[in-house]
Amino acid sequence: MTMEAITKELTEAAQELITIAKAKPGQIFVVGCSTSEVLGNKIGTGGSSEAAVAMFQALKEVTDKHGLCLAVQCCEHLNRALVVEASTMERYNLEEVTVRPMPHAGGAMGTAAYENFSEPVVVEKITAHLGLD
Repeated sequence: MTMEAITKELTEAAQELITIAKAKPGQIFVVGCSTSEVLGNKIGTGGSSEAAVAMFQALKEVTDKHGLCLAVQCCEHLNRALVVEASTMERYNLEEVTVRPMPHAGGAMGTAAYENFSEPVVVEKITAHLGLD
């Protein structure tokens, strides 16, 4: 599957979920994702920064369009902590943890989120309004 096809399918799935869930602006949309699995590999064996960035950008575009707060879950190496914008942490009074996701310690998606959010922070846990895994 091409990266274009992957991001198209992801965008459609996110849009469908937002519509079905009747998401409201300001709500949290959490995403858990293994780029290894998306690319057809065993989890944790073939992550791709390129795929992660493309997928993050697609998700960010959809969530921004609907005024939603995107949260990206890191892998088990960071206890599944979540990367969010600082404004989301403040709005929902979330507990920040001092970690920095890396491709092999946090996952490609967590790293992509940390590197592409305007003011990224990592929080310990979250209660989301809708999610996609």
